[in-house]
Amino acid sequence: MKKQVVLIACMMAGAVAFAQERGKGHHRYDVAGEMKSELSLNDDQYQRIKSVDESYRAKFHDLRADSTKSKEEKTTTMKSLGDARRKEVNGILTPEQQAKWQTAQTARKEQHQAHFQKAADDRALKLKSDLSLSDQQFSKVQDAGKAFREKASQLKQKSGDSDAHKAEFKKLRDDYDKSMKSILNKDQYKKWQEMKKSHQGHHGKEHKKGA
Repeated sequence: MKKQVVLIACMMAGAVAFAQERGKGHHRYDVAGEMKSELSLNDDQYQRIKSVDESYRAKFHDLRADSTKSKEEKTTTMKSLGDARRKEVNGILTPEQQAKWQTAQTARKEQHQAHFQKAADDRALKLKSDLSLSDQQFSKVQDAGKAFREKASQLKQKSGDSDAHKAEFKKLRDDYDKSMKSILNKDQYKKWQEMKKSHQGHHGKEHKKGA
């Protein structure tokens, strides 16, 4: 579970630099505005950082829309853009401002990590309660879930044919299902299946609302 939390935290940390591009139709995170407030930027610094963000926002938009690049290529390019953006921004800040911003970012990452750790712990305990799992079953369920998430994460990083990916994901889900079936008793497994369907149905409705 800890590895999962660290992975999520790292993903969020990488996304902060480009938060302007997150979520179509949602309010864009004003990094320059936050930096102006936290670091007491002067007007020239603020405008220069805002200009950098707008430039990289456009680059990210073009990268996401580029259908000729694989997911791996986009991930590599995204990292390069992130490094380039940070270098440009650091060139605008004073050494004192750089140190203060780094401290603020570190604190924010720790807050995110603590939040996701608590959320993961709460979900795990709720599952244990809802299914009346024994301690032994609970441990095995956690191990099965961890293995599934790690393999799914690795699979998402692979480039290739979409149909082949779907087939691999289906096999991975089927294998996970078999693992859960071997851990749970008949009634627990049935309830777990119902919980999955309810969860998927809820997210499907939410997705339609946001479409």
